[in-house]
Amino acid sequence: MSRGPGLAACIFMLLVAGCQTTGNKPTAQPSVPTESRWEQVDLPQMPQGTRKAVYDASRDCIWIVSQVPPQIAGAQEYVTITRIDASTRVVTQTDLRLHPVQFYIGQVALDSSYRLWMAWDRTLVRYDPSTNTVESFALPSFASLGVHVSLSSGEGNFVAVTVDSEGEVWVAADKVAAVFGFNSTTHRWDRLIHLPWFPSDDTTLAEPRPGLLTVNGYRSPDGKAYYNTFAKINTATDRLTQIAQPVSDYFVVNNHEALFLDQDRAPLFKLDIDTGAATRLASDLPVDSESGRAQFALSRDGHLWFGMIGYRTFGLGDLDMTSAAVNTFPFPYIDQPGKQLPNDCPPMQFDCIPSSAVAVTDIEAVIVDAHQNVWVVTDWPSVKDPNNHGPMGPIVELKAIS
Repeated sequence: MSRGPGLAACIFMLLVAGCQTTGNKPTAQPSVPTESRWEQVDLPQMPQGTRKAVYDASRDCIWIVSQVPPQIAGAQEYVTITRIDASTRVVTQTDLRLHPVQFYIGQVALDSSYRLWMAWDRTLVRYDPSTNTVESFALPSFASLGVHVSLSSGEGNFVAVTVDSEGEVWVAADKVAAVFGFNSTTHRWDRLIHLPWFPSDDTTLAEPRPGLLTVNGYRSPDGKAYYNTFAKINTATDRLTQIAQPVSDYFVVNNHEALFLDQDRAPLFKLDIDTGAATRLASDLPVDSESGRAQFALSRDGHLWFGMIGYRTFGLGDLDMTSAAVNTFPFPYIDQPGKQLPNDCPPMQFDCIPSSAVAVTDIEAVIVDAHQNVWVVTDWPSVKDPNNHGPMGPIVELKAIS
């Protein structure tokens, strides 16, 4: 199931200025030109690489968790945390150096005290911004927990994390048929709920409402064909209820509903978590779902923002949840505004793409802040990095219409 970090590394994107509209119903264009609404935020001295991000409403900031490779770090690579103030765009480095093993697939979440919980390798890492302190909590051996994991590379490493309303930190591990709970007060791994199938690097853990977890994964009855799966878990009773929908990626939008992509990854469906019923919400949505987990964020006005990637389009998409109309906001292509990729440029044929075009392998996060600005975190390097030959930095912000 794992696509691996290199799947999208050879996809080159030509970035287009302006705003294009697609979807079932036309909508009015923004009154402010799209190109004037984009802002870039640099991550100084950061190379291209995997990043995770989360919005901290209590501090009105975005926390970026980045891997720094040996060619930048020196003798040993590490993971560090950067803070970006959402109002001023001030970037502050914490100078933390955390262990980087198997970080590429890790995830990050906030608890009710706005502490960061990060999960990668087989370790939970807690960062308290108030004290700038870090604690690590390793998962006990699978044998001691009574679960099995193979010895293949990457299997058994954490792929999803969430913190529930009681402060329990839940994690899922690649190809391990269980979810594990960590008590953040006693610092004990005190919960284990078996799954009838496996999590993967597409797995998401969420708490739609207190006492209920949702998780997706896959099953492979013959070891060849793969089928997407989804379940809800009552955390008071450990009861797991499977929902018969082929959920590939999903995003919880309220206490009772989630949106999901199915195995075809183009239509978007609304799922009633209580009944298991699904209705098609949009068709042919240009969601970035091939370079990794799809990235979604919901704004207060009922718009779903998503990372958008494709052979001709790269940027943000905006789905009106009421009308199902879609607006697209490609990143501004600074060198040649308005010029699109030639129609006769064959797929994966790069000699007809301008050398100044930006190559981006992943959208790592889409975030809507308290001001309704939309942030996109990519794996692109610092503007001053010698390997950045394009016009764009690692983080871009689409400012809300004032």
